Amino acid sequence: MDAGFAPYLVRIARLSTPLVRQHYLESIEGIEADGLGPYLVDAFPRYVAPARARDPTLWETFRAMASRLRREVVVRQMRALLNYRGFPGNLREIVCPTVLICGDEDQRTPVAIHQEMAEQISGSQLRVIDRYGHFTPLEQKAVLGGCKLAAPNRPFDVVRAGLAVAVESDPLATQRVKLNQL
Repeated sequence: MDAGFAPYLVRIARLSTPLVRQHYLESIEGIEADGLGPYLVDAFPRYVAPARARDPTLWETFRAMASRLRREVVVRQMRALLNYRGFPGNLREIVCPTVLICGDEDQRTPVAIHQEMAEQISGSQLRVIDRYGHFTPLEQKAVLGGCKLAAPNRPFDVVRAGLAVAVESDPLATQRVKLNQL
């Protein structure tokens, strides 16, 4: 089992509701008929936090990344997700240090799913990044430097790229990262 990759994919099957399946099918149909452009314009706001949905630099990064894949690859990935039956392993078997990172405004994989995964991985830590979406690494690369595995029961502070990153512990071992401009 690839413990490093498993947490990301484990819940995709749960997200494959009839509505999500229909969305994928319609997206595939649209991409095959009209190319990636219209799909990307529609999808972008669901991948980033609402406050960054009109950010031209972030849009260009998103567009360029998807365009490098080409529409055939995007369609193939969507078809694979339609056929994905879930992670065959057990998250409780993951024994390596694990940090799950998500944005609190992630519409693609909500915080509740990350919390459920964190509860199943012994000793894991969940970092919820305030005011970020599914593409937290693209939205704010600097914040990820502060999402290393902390020593047990010890919060940490990191300063990177003009941002102060303060981590506060709570009883569920979930940590919220609060960004404040310096």
